[in-house]
Amino acid sequence: MKMKNKILILLFMTQIQSFAQCISGNCKDGFGKYDFGFAVYEGNFKVGKPNGQGTMDYGGGDKFVGNFTNGQEDGDGQLYKKNIPQAVTYVNGKVKVRVVQTNIGANAPAIEGCLQGDCYNGLGKIKFPSGNVYEGNFVYGVRNGQGKFVFASGNVLTAAFKDNEPVDGSFFYANEDTTFYGSFNADGTPKTGDYKYPINRATVTIVNGVITNIDNPVAREADEKAEREKAGKVCSKCGGKGMCQGAAYAQTTESYYTVNTYKSNGNLYSSSDGNVGRKTTMVKPPPTRCSQCKGTGKVFGGDQIIMSKQY
Repeated sequence: MKMKNKILILLFMTQIQSFAQCISGNCKDGFGKYDFGFAVYEGNFKVGKPNGQGTMDYGGGDKFVGNFTNGQEDGDGQLYKKNIPQAVTYVNGKVKVRVVQTNIGANAPAIEGCLQGDCYNGLGKIKFPSGNVYEGNFVYGVRNGQGKFVFASGNVLTAAFKDNEPVDGSFFYANEDTTFYGSFNADGTPKTGDYKYPINRATVTIVNGVITNIDNPVAREADEKAEREKAGKVCSKCGGKGMCQGAAYAQTTESYYTVNTYKSNGNLYSSSDGNVGRKTTMVKPPPTRCSQCKGTGKVFGGDQIIMSKQY
């Protein structure tokens, strides 16, 4: 090995050792807590190595709680991935899903916590200690194929799974009444797709976790309506004139005329009121200011649109 490579390896090992330290307790032969740099172990030690029951916490919700032998996971325990536990058994440093023999269906093995079906190599339903429930396809104890994860919080993940991780599908957020449709990252977080918000028909599009577009129809309609109302619209009552013509009405007038009676010699014999004369005419009143638009010719306001900027 070249001297340069030896120096690099030595520097790397020195950095690792500088991070590793006993945080508390007896990290040699007893119970203690030790920071390895890549993980924090809390449990039993023997000759400075994890031995017996303990917890190796890798951070981010990933950890193993179970038995250790000579510094390595060994035997039964709970393997947490993103805070989701699964009963496993370590054999020669390799993890296997723990299988328990039951009488469920034709002597088929069933995973610990299995509620129904074949949770090892088929279609089954399993409940985890957290209260989360998965129902779907399993391949040798691992979620593979279509399945549904119902969380204790009410959230629901429906997706195609590969090696326990969701690939693509939908995630319903109960508290927000919102659903994501698309693909997922390796840690189960949304990657590329659309968030749908039924409350206002909004859609938020993300690509590789970055928001690329927001479409909020309710907010858009509210803005458009506000612009229309700001300009006003032609008054339907006066047609935009600001004045309204009153309805024409009939008016009747009466008049009396005198009836004279004459003698044969031409002299007036008598005089009296005669018949009544009546005359009916149509009266057209002058225009008055429109009561609907107050004489402006335009009206403002109208039907309300509920404004919501939430997406």
